[in-house]
Amino acid sequence: MNMPIDFSSISNQLPANSLARGKSYFRNGHVERFNISQDGKTITGKVRGSYASHYHQYISITENPIMGIFGIDGECSCPVGYNCKHVAAVLMAVINEYKHPSEQISNKGTWEYWRKGIKEKQHDIEQDSSSNRDLLYTLDWNDQYTPALPRVNVYSARRLKKGGYGIPQREYFHINSSLASSKIDQKIFGLQQLLSQSTFKKAISGEEGALLLKNLMHTQRFFSDIDALTLIHSGEAVQLDLHWKEAKGSSKLTLNVPDLPKGWKLIPTEPPCYYSPQTDTIGPVVAPVSGEALNDLTSMPAISTDKMADAVNFLNSQYGSKNLPTPKSLPIISINDSLRPCLILKSIAVPESYKRLHTASFYIQYGPVVISGEEVLAKNHSENNIYSQKNELYKLERDFVQEADRLQELLQWQWDLVTNDTGEATLVFSEEDISQNTIEHWHTFLIEGIPKLEEAGWLVDIQDNFSLKVHEIEDWDWKAEPSSNDWFSLSATVDIEGQPIQLAPLLLQYLESGYAISDDNEVLLPLDTDQYIRLPNALFRNLCAILEEWYNSESQSFKVPKFAIPGLPNADSAWQSNKDLKALAKNLQKGPQNVKPPRALKAQLRPYQQTGFEWLQHLRKLDMNGILADDMGLGKTLQGLAHVLKEKESRRLTKPALVVVPTSLVGNWLSETQRFAPTLKPLLLHGSDRQESFSLIPESDLVITTYPLIVRDSEVLKEYNFHLLILDEAQVIKNPKSKAAQLLRTFNAQHKVCLTGTPLENHLGELWSLFDYLMPGFLHGQKRFNSLYRNPIEKQGNEHKQQTLNHRIAPFILRRTKQQVAKELPPKTEIIQWVTLDTAQAALYETVRAAMEKRVRDLMKKKGLNRSHIEILDALLKLRQICCDPGLVKLDRAKKVKHSAKLEALMDILPEMVEEGRKILLFSQFTEMLGKIETALDSHAISYVKLTGRTRKRQEAIDAFQNGDIPVFLISLKAGGVGLNLTTADTVIHYDPWWNPAVENQATDRAYRIGQDKPVFVYKFICENTVEEKIIDMQAHKQALAGAIYSKDGKKITMDSEQWLSLFQE
Repeated sequence: MNMPIDFSSISNQLPANSLARGKSYFRNGHVERFNISQDGKTITGKVRGSYASHYHQYISITENPIMGIFGIDGECSCPVGYNCKHVAAVLMAVINEYKHPSEQISNKGTWEYWRKGIKEKQHDIEQDSSSNRDLLYTLDWNDQYTPALPRVNVYSARRLKKGGYGIPQREYFHINSSLASSKIDQKIFGLQQLLSQSTFKKAISGEEGALLLKNLMHTQRFFSDIDALTLIHSGEAVQLDLHWKEAKGSSKLTLNVPDLPKGWKLIPTEPPCYYSPQTDTIGPVVAPVSGEALNDLTSMPAISTDKMADAVNFLNSQYGSKNLPTPKSLPIISINDSLRPCLILKSIAVPESYKRLHTASFYIQYGPVVISGEEVLAKNHSENNIYSQKNELYKLERDFVQEADRLQELLQWQWDLVTNDTGEATLVFSEEDISQNTIEHWHTFLIEGIPKLEEAGWLVDIQDNFSLKVHEIEDWDWKAEPSSNDWFSLSATVDIEGQPIQLAPLLLQYLESGYAISDDNEVLLPLDTDQYIRLPNALFRNLCAILEEWYNSESQSFKVPKFAIPGLPNADSAWQSNKDLKALAKNLQKGPQNVKPPRALKAQLRPYQQTGFEWLQHLRKLDMNGILADDMGLGKTLQGLAHVLKEKESRRLTKPALVVVPTSLVGNWLSETQRFAPTLKPLLLHGSDRQESFSLIPESDLVITTYPLIVRDSEVLKEYNFHLLILDEAQVIKNPKSKAAQLLRTFNAQHKVCLTGTPLENHLGELWSLFDYLMPGFLHGQKRFNSLYRNPIEKQGNEHKQQTLNHRIAPFILRRTKQQVAKELPPKTEIIQWVTLDTAQAALYETVRAAMEKRVRDLMKKKGLNRSHIEILDALLKLRQICCDPGLVKLDRAKKVKHSAKLEALMDILPEMVEEGRKILLFSQFTEMLGKIETALDSHAISYVKLTGRTRKRQEAIDAFQNGDIPVFLISLKAGGVGLNLTTADTVIHYDPWWNPAVENQATDRAYRIGQDKPVFVYKFICENTVEEKIIDMQAHKQALAGAIYSKDGKKITMDSEQWLSLFQE
């Protein structure tokens, strides 16, 4: 509930003596009860008087809408009757209650309170109805207002026997309503109470007022003077004329009734009436406007000449041009101009904010006449056709249909319609929120809406204070400055009206303000007050990604390593500001160039290998590093050797190249270097005596060592500067916390290359580790990389992040799969995988070899060659078993050797093959060895099937491999060397060599046969400096002799004693 008055209000409305005595009554507790209407504008009360008497109050809080003030009409049953001390006491009690609530309010809803009120009401009714008095009415005028307000007062008086009335007593329509016993008095009381609710100060007005006067006249108890009991009579209808009384410099609109004597007063009923004091008559007035309008016009002041046209236009719009006269001094000009719609754009300050509200207002122009927006929008158009403009009056007939059509052309842009402080109709896109969406609406309207409106004939006035500007940009420029250690400081700038503006701080402020990165909307960056930069969504997203990765808040620039610059969007502009970057850009644009293979290379590079070789040369020219990630078997080692050899022939290899390999591949690198690049001077740092070779490092071309030895020899190797550092099977350093990975980062090398078929085996952190070794900072620190890429890609499946990462690393990683280069591959590729025995295994082999050599010599001397055949084969078997795995040899000393170099070498590459999706046949003549391989496969969670002489369900094993997802088929040479068709396989591994190459070929042909549609890779694992190497030599050069070793046709073996003994020699 709203209480419209306070102590100040009643102090201004009530007499001073009423206030003073009312305050005493209030403080002494004389206010027994009061009730307040829901709107707070009607109050009834009961106050205890001086001598145990009780008085009732009815108080109306009335509002003058024109003056904007509240009035107090307080009726009381006391002798004073109006705005007395009792009224003051009740008002003070009400105001105090709202400041300090008491039980008066809280007890209102109780049964006791309600019952008490009913009893008091019944007592009042009985008291009022006990008197036998007539009701008398008088017409009264409240002269405090202009014009004076007519109202009715009620009295009661006892009718005298001699006629007339006794002394009248003042009564009140609300308090003494029980006095109205006759029907006509009840009507009068009801009408008066209705007027009290709807009009200010209970003035007689409107249709209710006209009906009230009619009933009052009918009672014959309606007087102009209560003391003299002067009766008011009905008068004749009179004609009222309106005319302008013109004087020098001003004019006043007057109301003239020629048939009435001077001093008449207007009663603003509907229809209007007059009261003539001279004749004590009330009669109807015939006028061009309503009684309320006449009442308003009565109080209108004189109008100065310079404002006359506007005043006439206003009056006509309010009361109709056909009803009001026009001053003779102001002629009306008729016009027939067609309409033209007009639009004004301006910006206004928002209180208590640095922002400005951008607005549009509109009007319709007929020649010199302007029809305001609010007039155009009016639902009920005035009949007025007289309009003022620059103190001239014009008469025109508006085209309301065309106005509505033209207005729709504007409103279709989805405006919000508001009214400003001056009442002007104003268009905004949002009154409360000057947001991104609002500015986007404005921008669309400015670039699309205004041209369409102007084309349709609208006059658009963009005022000077319209401050909104949106700058369109399609791209940005990079400004690059060297920072440190191949890092650059980049700033993204755009040109705005000739001024370079850095985007990064603006973008950062935009994101910190809580705006989200949208999927498709264009973005408006706040530049300055009411200035915005509009970014296409793709450009915005690119900048956000760069900001997220590279922005340095301290320098307010992007700190980017040289390696990452080529992957930046719009990187071309970065090259222009730095000569080093310019040279890099030139080489990047050229791409890998045609480079002739080294002259001394003893191999014909296949086309894809030539591409890989040229790519490595390209990286070297760019002074960058990279990963050659071809599938296993495609010749990464050969490409790396060609790269090193080219560097030597080009005289750039002024320092040695260092190659770090798994222990199992040491022999492989050495043998392939000797085979394909014999002019290179290799140095093998391997074995317990390797320290003796350290001094040879400077004069070597290619230094080969292993990952385990890097940890032991790091202090020595860190002292050298290498031209090139190659990591073979570089996934070994996928754990960045491993000792080898950490130490390799400290080595000095001008160029770095990683060779691996599986740069990513389990998660993206492995890829990060490789690039962090090659180009520190290129993919950030590990924690930041996880946040930017790994988690979004692996956990959230973020394709955009995946594409961004792919784009970043693309220039620095080259990968070709077998499928991609299948047309360049021969049907069958044979690869010898050389294995170097470690110290313990080599020592065991040497011990057994020496013992077996002596034993065989002794047997030959004693029994002769032919009778020593079985013992010789048994001795060779032991040596071959030691090469496979010392655990196969039934010797006490062999049990102490727990490590197998060949099994380790196998498990170095087999998981990678499975990762590539290969289908693998693995042959061994030792079923026990197959069992050990099974154990290794289980530890790597690699699925397999096995076929040996003991396998009963052969076909099930074959079908599982051929038709299922089993990647590995373990086969004993005797059980599966013939009779199988396994064309789903594309890889064959011979774990141990067989004397007769034809038997091996038959086993290979399980995959390499008719129906095979893929290139087949055949791997032979051979231990260096062992009987296996001699077997390979025999296969290559003495196939006929080797075939006779296991001849079963009874033919005599043609090997002599020296040939047999050579198998046991070092």
